[in-house]
Amino acid sequence: LGYSMLRPLTRMASSRLWARWASSCSGTAKQSFSAARYFLAGGTATVAALGVATFAGKGEAHAAAADATGSAGWFVKPWTSYQAVPTLPDAMPGIERVHVMRRTYYTMSLFTTIRDKDTQKREFVEAARKLSSLLFGEALCLLPCKPKTVTTPVDGATYVGMEIPDPAKELCVVSILRAADAMADEFNRQMPALPQGKILIQRDEETKEAKLFFSKLPSDMDKRRVILVDPMLATGGTALAAIKVLKEAGVPEQSIIMVSVVGAPTGIEKVMAAHPQIQLLVGEVDRSLNGKAYIVPGCGDFGDRFFGTVK
Repeated sequence: LGYSMLRPLTRMASSRLWARWASSCSGTAKQSFSAARYFLAGGTATVAALGVATFAGKGEAHAAAADATGSAGWFVKPWTSYQAVPTLPDAMPGIERVHVMRRTYYTMSLFTTIRDKDTQKREFVEAARKLSSLLFGEALCLLPCKPKTVTTPVDGATYVGMEIPDPAKELCVVSILRAADAMADEFNRQMPALPQGKILIQRDEETKEAKLFFSKLPSDMDKRRVILVDPMLATGGTALAAIKVLKEAGVPEQSIIMVSVVGAPTGIEKVMAAHPQIQLLVGEVDRSLNGKAYIVPGCGDFGDRFFGTVK
């Protein structure tokens, strides 16, 4: 189901129309429409394929619940600029602990570039930076925000909006060297006041176990929310080691947002089982790991391709 068709489908969002339409459609079409309804409900972009499937089947569950009650109350309407106080629901479809970046033809083109084995360094770096920028924007959407009212230049009118935490005092990006520097540097380019921590963890190619070599973090980590970046979430071993370093530095588990460009189900499940209170954002979820614990289809060694050290 093409992304361009999502908006017209809002006209079919009522329970009666859905039931009537679903009775005449195949299972794949039902799943596609359910994902579209779920996506348009205002939830985080957990659509794992263009309107075809939702992460962990949550879209189907929410749609089924709404249909059973005959209610469309699970649709979330954005606040308007003239409301006194912007309101957000306590629970929203898709706001779980695992999030997949909203998939569009543009993001697919970027992933196509970084996955192509024939892509040259310059094109790989450009696509990787653009994906990092998109992921950073979605990661910021997961932060707690507070209402803020400002006065516009027109007729002294006011605008009720939102304010994210102060990057200099309340946030920190932490990269797992060296591949994640590609992401962290792009984050810092967009938000120069954002402090940047470093953790050096390397995976033993034989045992597949992660080993900590170095860490350098701000002294007040216990007061900050952390965006932990690692482009490839494969087995989850490196991520677990990094999260352990952060928690030992005083960072509460619920204050950690981990961001990866590509993730494998094995790593995602392992990380979330060990640390269920963190939030995890991935660009795309691949199908599996191979015998060498590389993500398939993956994109190869992200760090080597980004920094031009491919053997």
